[in-house]
Amino acid sequence: MKLTCVSIYDAKDPTAYGGRCYPKLRAIQALADEMHFVGPLKDRQLMPILFSKRQYYKRILRELYFPFRDSMLVHSYSRQITRKLVGLNTDVILSPVSPGSQPVAFVECKQPIVIWTDATFAGALSLHHRHDRICAESIRDGLANERAALGRAQLLIYYTRWAAESAIRAYNLNPAKVAIVPPGAWMEGSPTFEEASQFVAARPRDRCRLLFIGVTWLNKGGNIAVEVAKRLNTGGLRAELTVVGCTPEKLGAQPLPDFVRVVGYIDRTSRQGSEKFDQLLRESHFLIVPSRAEAMGLVFCEACAFAVPSLATDVGGIPDVVRNGITGKTFSLDSSIEEYCHFINENMSDAVRYRELSLSALNEYKTRLNTNTAAIEVMKLIEQL
Repeated sequence: MKLTCVSIYDAKDPTAYGGRCYPKLRAIQALADEMHFVGPLKDRQLMPILFSKRQYYKRILRELYFPFRDSMLVHSYSRQITRKLVGLNTDVILSPVSPGSQPVAFVECKQPIVIWTDATFAGALSLHHRHDRICAESIRDGLANERAALGRAQLLIYYTRWAAESAIRAYNLNPAKVAIVPPGAWMEGSPTFEEASQFVAARPRDRCRLLFIGVTWLNKGGNIAVEVAKRLNTGGLRAELTVVGCTPEKLGAQPLPDFVRVVGYIDRTSRQGSEKFDQLLRESHFLIVPSRAEAMGLVFCEACAFAVPSLATDVGGIPDVVRNGITGKTFSLDSSIEEYCHFINENMSDAVRYRELSLSALNEYKTRLNTNTAAIEVMKLIEQL
Protein backbone atom coordinates (compact mmCIF):
# COMPACT_ATOMS: atom_id res chain seq x y z
CA MET A 1 0.00 0.00 0.00
CA LYS A 2 1.51 3.27 -1.15
CA LEU A 3 -0.09 6.39 0.30
CA THR A 4 0.32 10.09 -0.31
CA CYS A 5 -0.72 12.45 2.47
CA VAL A 6 -1.75 15.90 1.25
CA SER A 7 -2.07 18.80 3.67
CA ILE A 8 -1.88 22.59 3.79
CA TYR A 9 0.70 22.36 6.58
CA ASP A 10 3.87 20.25 6.88
CA ALA A 11 2.46 16.96 8.14
CA LYS A 12 5.96 15.71 8.99
CA ASP A 13 6.38 18.50 11.55
CA PRO A 14 5.27 17.40 15.07
CA THR A 15 4.24 20.97 15.91
CA ALA A 16 2.32 21.76 12.69
CA TYR A 17 -1.38 22.59 13.14
CA GLY A 18 -1.05 22.26 16.88
CA GLY A 19 0.39 18.74 16.56
CA ARG A 20 -3.08 17.30 16.18
CA CYS A 21 -2.26 15.17 13.12
CA TYR A 22 1.37 14.14 13.46
CA PRO A 23 0.92 11.09 15.77
CA LYS A 24 -1.94 9.67 13.69
CA LEU A 25 -0.07 10.07 10.41
CA ARG A 26 3.10 8.61 11.90
CA ALA A 27 1.12 5.53 12.99
CA ILE A 28 -0.36 5.15 9.51
CA GLN A 29 3.06 5.59 7.92
CA ALA A 30 4.35 2.68 10.02
CA LEU A 31 1.67 0.42 8.51
CA ALA A 32 2.08 1.50 4.87
CA ASP A 33 4.70 0.22 2.43
CA GLU A 34 5.39 3.79 1.34
CA MET A 35 4.03 7.16 2.37
CA HIS A 36 4.73 10.36 0.48
CA PHE A 37 3.88 13.83 1.76
CA VAL A 38 2.60 16.78 -0.25
CA GLY A 39 2.69 19.98 1.78
CA PRO A 40 3.04 22.59 3.05
CA LEU A 41 1.20 24.38 0.26
CA LYS A 42 1.95 27.93 -0.81
CA ASP A 43 -0.47 30.84 -0.60
CA ARG A 44 1.75 33.94 -0.64
CA GLN A 45 0.33 35.44 -3.83
CA LEU A 46 -3.23 35.27 -2.55
CA MET A 47 -2.56 36.30 1.04
CA PRO A 48 -2.64 40.10 0.39
CA ILE A 49 -6.04 39.74 -1.30
CA LEU A 50 -7.42 37.50 1.43
CA PHE A 51 -6.06 39.76 4.17
CA SER A 52 -7.72 42.79 2.56
CA LYS A 53 -11.02 40.93 2.35
CA ARG A 54 -10.80 39.95 5.99
CA GLN A 55 -10.15 43.55 7.03
CA TYR A 56 -13.07 44.75 4.91
CA TYR A 57 -15.51 42.29 6.45
CA LYS A 58 -14.20 42.91 9.97
CA ARG A 59 -13.98 46.70 9.96
CA ILE A 60 -16.69 47.73 7.50
CA LEU A 61 -19.34 45.01 7.64
CA ARG A 62 -18.57 43.72 11.17
CA GLU A 63 -18.72 40.15 9.91
CA LEU A 64 -16.48 37.09 10.15
CA TYR A 65 -14.60 36.06 7.02
CA PHE A 66 -12.58 32.83 6.84
CA PRO A 67 -9.66 33.03 4.39
CA PHE A 68 -9.09 29.27 4.46
CA ARG A 69 -12.63 28.76 3.16
CA ASP A 70 -12.14 31.07 0.18
CA SER A 71 -12.64 29.22 -3.11
CA MET A 72 -9.73 31.10 -4.73
CA LEU A 73 -7.35 29.70 -2.14
CA VAL A 74 -8.79 26.18 -2.22
CA HIS A 75 -8.56 26.07 -6.02
CA SER A 76 -4.93 27.16 -5.72
CA TYR A 77 -4.22 24.40 -3.19
CA SER A 78 -5.87 21.80 -5.43
CA ARG A 79 -3.83 22.90 -8.46
CA GLN A 80 -0.62 22.59 -6.45
CA ILE A 81 -1.57 19.11 -5.28
CA THR A 82 -2.53 18.00 -8.81
CA ARG A 83 0.86 19.11 -10.15
CA LYS A 84 2.82 17.43 -7.35
CA LEU A 85 0.97 14.14 -7.78
CA VAL A 86 2.25 13.82 -11.34
CA GLY A 87 5.01 11.20 -11.39
CA LEU A 88 4.34 9.98 -7.84
CA ASN A 89 3.92 6.22 -7.58
CA THR A 90 1.02 6.09 -5.15
CA ASP A 91 -2.17 4.08 -4.67
CA VAL A 92 -4.31 6.33 -2.48
CA ILE A 93 -4.49 10.04 -1.59
CA LEU A 94 -5.10 10.66 2.12
CA SER A 95 -6.28 14.09 3.26
CA PRO A 96 -6.35 14.55 7.08
CA VAL A 97 -8.06 17.25 9.12
CA SER A 98 -7.47 20.73 7.71
CA PRO A 99 -7.64 24.25 9.21
CA GLY A 100 -10.11 25.24 6.47
CA SER A 101 -11.76 23.62 3.49
CA GLN A 102 -10.23 20.34 2.37
CA PRO A 103 -7.41 21.15 -0.11
CA VAL A 104 -8.42 18.15 -2.27
CA ALA A 105 -11.75 19.77 -3.18
CA PHE A 106 -10.76 20.34 -6.82
CA VAL A 107 -7.87 17.90 -7.26
CA GLU A 108 -7.70 15.99 -10.53
CA CYS A 109 -6.12 12.56 -10.08
CA LYS A 110 -6.67 8.92 -10.99
CA GLN A 111 -6.10 7.63 -7.45
CA PRO A 112 -8.98 7.32 -4.96
CA ILE A 113 -9.14 10.07 -2.35
CA VAL A 114 -9.70 9.33 1.35
CA ILE A 115 -10.60 12.08 3.82
CA TRP A 116 -10.15 11.51 7.57
CA THR A 117 -11.39 14.50 9.54
CA ASP A 118 -13.22 15.67 12.64
CA ALA A 119 -16.27 17.50 11.31
CA THR A 120 -18.04 19.09 8.39
CA PHE A 121 -18.34 22.81 7.80
CA ALA A 122 -22.10 22.34 7.61
CA GLY A 123 -22.06 20.70 11.03
CA ALA A 124 -19.87 23.41 12.49
CA LEU A 125 -22.26 26.11 11.30
CA SER A 126 -25.03 24.59 13.40
CA LEU A 127 -22.75 23.96 16.38
CA HIS A 128 -20.85 27.22 16.91
CA HIS A 129 -23.00 30.23 17.76
CA ARG A 130 -20.28 32.63 16.55
CA HIS A 131 -21.01 31.49 13.01
CA ASP A 132 -24.16 33.60 13.21
CA ARG A 133 -21.88 36.48 12.24
CA ILE A 134 -20.09 34.73 9.39
CA CYS A 135 -20.27 36.50 6.06
CA ALA A 136 -22.37 35.08 3.22
CA GLU A 137 -19.30 34.65 1.01
CA SER A 138 -17.54 32.34 3.47
CA ILE A 139 -20.70 30.31 4.00
CA ARG A 140 -21.20 29.97 0.25
CA ASP A 141 -17.58 29.07 -0.46
CA GLY A 142 -17.24 26.79 2.54
CA LEU A 143 -20.27 24.70 1.64
CA ALA A 144 -19.36 24.60 -2.07
CA ASN A 145 -15.76 23.55 -1.32
CA GLU A 146 -16.90 20.86 1.05
CA ARG A 147 -19.48 19.50 -1.39
CA ALA A 148 -16.76 19.27 -4.05
CA ALA A 149 -14.31 17.53 -1.71
CA LEU A 150 -16.81 15.00 -0.41
CA GLY A 151 -17.99 14.31 -3.94
CA ARG A 152 -14.44 13.59 -5.14
CA ALA A 153 -13.56 11.32 -2.23
CA GLN A 154 -14.25 7.60 -2.44
CA LEU A 155 -14.04 7.15 1.32
CA LEU A 156 -14.97 9.60 4.09
CA ILE A 157 -13.81 8.76 7.61
CA TYR A 158 -15.07 10.93 10.47
CA TYR A 159 -14.01 11.03 14.09
CA THR A 160 -17.54 10.71 15.50
CA ARG A 161 -21.07 9.62 14.70
CA TRP A 162 -22.21 13.24 14.94
CA ALA A 163 -19.80 14.32 12.19
CA ALA A 164 -20.65 11.36 9.94
CA GLU A 165 -24.38 11.94 10.25
CA SER A 166 -24.02 15.66 9.56
CA ALA A 167 -22.09 14.87 6.36
CA ILE A 168 -24.68 12.38 5.12
CA ARG A 169 -27.56 14.69 5.97
CA ALA A 170 -26.10 17.96 4.66
CA TYR A 171 -24.74 16.60 1.37
CA ASN A 172 -27.05 13.67 0.71
CA LEU A 173 -24.14 11.21 0.70
CA ASN A 174 -24.29 7.47 0.24
CA PRO A 175 -23.78 6.09 3.78
CA ALA A 176 -21.74 3.24 2.29
CA LYS A 177 -18.83 5.63 1.62
CA VAL A 178 -18.85 7.01 5.18
CA ALA A 179 -17.08 5.41 8.16
CA ILE A 180 -16.36 6.38 11.78
CA VAL A 181 -12.91 6.05 13.36
CA PRO A 182 -11.99 8.21 16.37
CA PRO A 183 -8.38 9.40 16.08
CA GLY A 184 -7.38 8.38 19.57
CA ALA A 185 -4.50 9.91 21.50
CA TRP A 186 -0.79 9.16 21.57
CA MET A 187 0.41 9.23 25.18
CA GLU A 188 3.86 7.69 25.61
CA GLY A 189 3.61 7.86 29.38
CA SER A 190 0.29 6.04 29.58
CA PRO A 191 0.37 3.66 32.55
CA THR A 192 -0.42 -0.04 32.67
CA PHE A 193 -3.51 -1.14 34.57
CA GLU A 194 -1.33 -2.03 37.56
CA GLU A 195 0.35 1.39 37.53
CA ALA A 196 -2.99 3.13 37.02
CA SER A 197 -4.44 1.34 40.04
CA GLN A 198 -1.63 2.83 42.12
CA PHE A 199 -2.20 6.30 40.64
CA VAL A 200 -5.91 6.14 41.39
CA ALA A 201 -5.32 4.91 44.94
CA ALA A 202 -2.80 7.70 45.53
CA ARG A 203 -5.29 10.42 44.66
CA PRO A 204 -6.45 11.91 47.98
CA ARG A 205 -9.96 11.19 49.24
CA ASP A 206 -10.29 14.33 51.38
CA ARG A 207 -10.17 16.70 48.38
CA CYS A 208 -11.13 16.73 44.72
CA ARG A 209 -8.63 17.80 42.10
CA LEU A 210 -10.34 19.09 38.98
CA LEU A 211 -8.37 19.73 35.79
CA PHE A 212 -9.53 22.13 33.07
CA ILE A 213 -7.70 22.08 29.71
CA GLY A 214 -8.62 24.47 26.91
CA VAL A 215 -7.40 27.45 24.92
CA THR A 216 -10.68 29.39 24.95
CA TRP A 217 -11.97 30.00 28.45
CA LEU A 218 -15.65 30.70 27.86
CA ASN A 219 -16.21 28.39 24.87
CA LYS A 220 -14.70 25.49 26.81
CA GLY A 221 -16.88 26.25 29.83
CA GLY A 222 -14.17 27.51 32.15
CA ASN A 223 -16.59 29.68 34.09
CA ILE A 224 -18.76 26.61 34.75
CA ALA A 225 -15.73 24.66 36.00
CA VAL A 226 -15.03 27.44 38.51
CA GLU A 227 -18.62 27.40 39.74
CA VAL A 228 -18.50 23.60 40.19
CA ALA A 229 -15.32 23.84 42.26
CA LYS A 230 -16.83 26.69 44.27
CA ARG A 231 -20.01 24.76 45.03
CA LEU A 232 -18.03 21.68 46.06
CA ASN A 233 -16.05 23.77 48.52
CA THR A 234 -19.12 25.37 50.06
CA GLY A 235 -20.77 21.96 50.22
CA GLY A 236 -18.02 20.46 52.34
CA LEU A 237 -15.75 18.75 49.79
CA ARG A 238 -12.48 20.60 49.38
CA ALA A 239 -11.93 21.19 45.66
CA GLU A 240 -9.01 22.51 43.62
CA LEU A 241 -9.21 23.56 39.98
CA THR A 242 -6.08 23.61 37.81
CA VAL A 243 -6.34 25.53 34.55
CA VAL A 244 -4.14 24.57 31.59
CA GLY A 245 -3.97 26.16 28.14
CA CYS A 246 -5.32 29.64 28.76
CA THR A 247 -5.54 32.54 31.16
CA PRO A 248 -9.00 32.58 32.76
CA GLU A 249 -11.14 35.66 32.45
CA LYS A 250 -12.16 37.33 35.69
CA LEU A 251 -15.56 36.47 37.06
CA GLY A 252 -17.20 39.82 36.62
CA ALA A 253 -15.47 42.30 38.89
CA GLN A 254 -14.12 39.55 41.15
CA PRO A 255 -10.65 37.99 40.80
CA LEU A 256 -10.28 34.23 40.50
CA PRO A 257 -10.78 32.37 43.81
CA ASP A 258 -7.83 30.96 45.76
CA PHE A 259 -8.79 27.39 44.85
CA VAL A 260 -8.05 28.07 41.17
CA ARG A 261 -4.46 27.45 40.05
CA VAL A 262 -3.47 28.74 36.62
CA VAL A 263 -0.71 26.80 34.86
CA GLY A 264 -1.26 28.35 31.43
CA TYR A 265 0.17 27.00 28.20
CA ILE A 266 2.30 23.86 28.34
CA ASP A 267 4.66 23.13 25.46
CA ARG A 268 4.17 19.40 25.09
CA THR A 269 6.73 19.11 22.32
CA SER A 270 9.41 19.49 25.01
CA ARG A 271 10.22 16.66 27.40
CA GLN A 272 9.69 18.91 30.41
CA GLY A 273 6.30 20.06 29.13
CA SER A 274 5.16 16.56 28.27
CA GLU A 275 6.12 15.27 31.72
CA LYS A 276 4.33 18.18 33.40
CA PHE A 277 1.16 17.53 31.39
CA ASP A 278 1.25 13.81 32.23
CA GLN A 279 1.77 14.57 35.91
CA LEU A 280 -1.27 16.86 36.04
CA LEU A 281 -3.43 14.13 34.51
CA ARG A 282 -2.00 11.45 36.76
CA GLU A 283 -2.81 13.43 39.93
CA SER A 284 -6.28 14.72 38.95
CA HIS A 285 -9.57 13.11 39.96
CA PHE A 286 -11.58 14.49 37.02
CA LEU A 287 -11.05 16.36 33.79
CA ILE A 288 -13.78 18.99 33.54
CA VAL A 289 -14.30 20.68 30.17
CA PRO A 290 -18.00 21.64 29.84
CA SER A 291 -17.64 22.94 26.26
CA ARG A 292 -20.37 25.05 24.73
CA ALA A 293 -19.45 23.64 21.29
CA GLU A 294 -17.03 20.86 20.35
CA ALA A 295 -16.46 18.53 17.41
CA MET A 296 -14.96 15.85 19.65
CA GLY A 297 -12.19 16.91 22.03
CA LEU A 298 -8.95 14.92 21.84
CA VAL A 299 -8.20 15.88 25.43
CA PHE A 300 -10.89 13.44 26.61
CA CYS A 301 -8.94 10.59 24.99
CA GLU A 302 -5.79 11.84 26.71
CA ALA A 303 -7.55 11.86 30.07
CA CYS A 304 -8.60 8.24 29.53
CA ALA A 305 -4.95 7.32 28.96
CA PHE A 306 -4.25 8.24 32.59
CA ALA A 307 -7.41 6.73 34.08
CA VAL A 308 -9.03 10.13 34.57
CA PRO A 309 -12.83 10.28 34.10
CA SER A 310 -14.16 13.29 32.20
CA LEU A 311 -17.01 15.70 32.91
CA ALA A 312 -18.23 17.19 29.64
CA THR A 313 -21.31 18.34 27.75
CA ASP A 314 -23.57 16.44 25.39
CA VAL A 315 -22.70 18.46 22.30
CA GLY A 316 -21.21 17.58 18.92
CA GLY A 317 -19.23 14.36 18.95
CA ILE A 318 -18.25 14.44 22.64
CA PRO A 319 -20.61 11.58 23.65
CA ASP A 320 -18.65 9.23 21.37
CA VAL A 321 -15.67 9.65 23.72
CA VAL A 322 -17.18 10.61 27.07
CA ARG A 323 -19.55 7.69 27.62
CA ASN A 324 -21.75 7.85 30.67
CA GLY A 325 -20.56 5.46 33.36
CA ILE A 326 -17.65 4.28 31.20
CA THR A 327 -15.30 7.22 30.71
CA GLY A 328 -17.14 9.81 32.77
CA LYS A 329 -20.38 11.68 32.25
CA THR A 330 -21.87 14.20 29.84
CA PHE A 331 -24.30 16.89 30.92
CA SER A 332 -26.74 18.95 28.90
CA LEU A 333 -25.82 22.54 28.12
CA ASP A 334 -28.39 23.77 30.63
CA SER A 335 -27.50 21.32 33.43
CA SER A 336 -27.24 22.91 36.84
CA ILE A 337 -24.04 23.16 38.85
CA GLU A 338 -25.68 20.84 41.37
CA GLU A 339 -25.85 18.04 38.79
CA TYR A 340 -22.08 18.20 38.26
CA CYS A 341 -21.46 18.28 42.00
CA HIS A 342 -23.82 15.38 42.67
CA PHE A 343 -21.94 13.12 40.25
CA ILE A 344 -18.57 14.16 41.70
CA ASN A 345 -19.69 13.64 45.31
CA GLU A 346 -21.13 10.21 44.51
CA ASN A 347 -17.79 9.05 43.15
CA MET A 348 -15.61 10.78 45.72
CA SER A 349 -17.57 9.19 48.58
CA ASP A 350 -17.27 5.68 47.11
CA ALA A 351 -13.66 4.64 46.51
CA VAL A 352 -14.63 1.39 44.77
CA ARG A 353 -17.01 3.15 42.39
CA TYR A 354 -14.44 5.80 41.52
CA ARG A 355 -11.72 3.21 40.95
CA GLU A 356 -13.95 1.20 38.60
CA LEU A 357 -14.86 4.32 36.61
CA SER A 358 -11.20 5.38 36.35
CA LEU A 359 -9.97 1.99 35.17
CA SER A 360 -12.92 1.76 32.76
CA ALA A 361 -11.72 5.02 31.19
CA LEU A 362 -8.21 3.58 30.87
CA ASN A 363 -9.61 0.45 29.25
CA GLU A 364 -11.35 2.61 26.62
CA TYR A 365 -8.00 4.20 25.80
CA LYS A 366 -6.20 0.87 25.60
CA THR A 367 -8.81 -0.77 23.38
CA ARG A 368 -10.43 2.04 21.36
CA LEU A 369 -9.14 5.56 21.91
CA ASN A 370 -5.44 5.24 21.07
CA THR A 371 -3.62 6.26 17.91
CA ASN A 372 -2.35 2.81 16.94
CA THR A 373 -5.83 1.29 17.05
CA ALA A 374 -7.15 4.18 14.95
CA ALA A 375 -4.39 3.75 12.35
CA ILE A 376 -5.11 0.03 12.02
CA GLU A 377 -8.82 0.69 11.49
CA VAL A 378 -8.15 3.38 8.87
CA MET A 379 -5.71 1.14 6.99
CA LYS A 380 -8.28 -1.68 6.96
CA LEU A 381 -10.81 0.66 5.37
CA ILE A 382 -8.27 1.85 2.80
CA GLU A 383 -7.29 -1.72 1.94
CA GLN A 384 -10.94 -2.60 1.36
CA LEU A 385 -11.23 0.43 -0.91
